[in-house]
Amino acid sequence: MGEEIQEWQYLWGAKVKMPTDVPDDILKDGVNTVRAKLEVRTRLLRALSHLVYSGSSPRALSPSHYHNTLPCCDTQKYPDFEGEGGLKVVEEVKSEFDERWGPAWHCVMGKAFGSFVTHETQNFMYFYIGDKACMLYKAG
Repeated sequence: MGEEIQEWQYLWGAKVKMPTDVPDDILKDGVNTVRAKLEVRTRLLRALSHLVYSGSSPRALSPSHYHNTLPCCDTQKYPDFEGEGGLKVVEEVKSEFDERWGPAWHCVMGKAFGSFVTHETQNFMYFYIGDKACMLYKAG
């Protein structure tokens, strides 16, 4: 009898659906790209909300202040993801993947969704970062 394959594994800080149909270097790049885009968006929104609520002037807070006071996004929810913020993250991830790995990448992100897609062989990944699911695949 064969070994049982785990349905999910934690790789590079993401919960990855197994078995994957993508080489490890592309999977790692996908996880790191999505995490970076979510972190940038989260840090920006938190910094802006701090300015609005504290009444501080933009010059009063340095970039190092933002970096040192904002936690990593792995354990938090991402603000404004349902609005324009989520769309921007998806567009940026898709653009970066098109540049790095060739055209025709598609990116779907959200809290809960179902899918049935046709994709190129070894060009599909599905993973979670925090409470956000991400499906990246190449078709076309």
